[in-house]
Amino acid sequence: MTDCDNASKKTSVVNPELKEESIEALRTVIRTQSEWVKVHAAEFLLWSGYPEGVREIYIEEEKQFGGKSPYRIGIWRVLAQETEKPEEKKKWTNKIMYAFLDTNGADRIHAAETLAKLHISTLKEHPDATAQALKSPVKSLSLYTRWSIAFTSADSLLSVRDSFLSMATSGEEEVSSRRLAAYVVRNSGELPDAQWEPFAKAALAESGTSGLSSSLLTAAVITVPGNITSSGLYRQVYEAFLHYKDVPDKGTRMDIAAGLAEKGNAGELPVLVALLKNESPLGIEADDADVRASAAYAILKMEKRLSAK
Repeated sequence: MTDCDNASKKTSVVNPELKEESIEALRTVIRTQSEWVKVHAAEFLLWSGYPEGVREIYIEEEKQFGGKSPYRIGIWRVLAQETEKPEEKKKWTNKIMYAFLDTNGADRIHAAETLAKLHISTLKEHPDATAQALKSPVKSLSLYTRWSIAFTSADSLLSVRDSFLSMATSGEEEVSSRRLAAYVVRNSGELPDAQWEPFAKAALAESGTSGLSSSLLTAAVITVPGNITSSGLYRQVYEAFLHYKDVPDKGTRMDIAAGLAEKGNAGELPVLVALLKNESPLGIEADDADVRASAAYAILKMEKRLSAK
């Protein structure tokens, strides 16, 4: 039997029925929910490789809500990711940039966040506006702008990541800032061994209050260097991370889904299935939908990642 024959006989860790259920869950959320929950489901469909219908839905959303702050930023964010045409992508990202440059705008913070998530630096073309935003007394605007300038150059990516890594583990920072910093770190790729180990130990030492612990542990799980995944320290981090799987909190449940999407094994699939099927409802429809969408995406991501091995 050839290697090709063996490969074709591999059994996916996610059966076809669960895969279809996950895709349909995302499509249901995008049809039945609104605003940011709808945005998240649309992005999950795009990232999973199932873009059918997203463009049509969001062109209509833009017609209806293109003037509504801050939701319009989410609409443009989806449309910028949906298209493969550079000129059309630029059309939507320019709108987001203009919202960032409007110092009196109601959605400037959302614009700064979205530019960072789209890996667009505000510094390249708008250094003065960027400098002012970095000094803003509105901490979230300052931090999201700092994240966006990470995408100015390879050197800035490393220096900005280092600054957020320090912030995430600093007891002198507000919890909200530390959680945001942990989110930035987890989206910055693998950490070097010398940075990951102290970060992991700091995550383990956190008290577990205010959702901060799950944020730090999720970041530690996602950023672990490949050569450390069999270490005792990583096993401690992973077990502590999984400890939060039953916490009745939307952000924590979405953290769990995000960590399992990137690093979860087939043995943790039941955790995601329970979230997908909403076995322990939070009681708020939009929150439950957001968690279901996160779990659906994690299942699809796990299926692709583990099947490729």
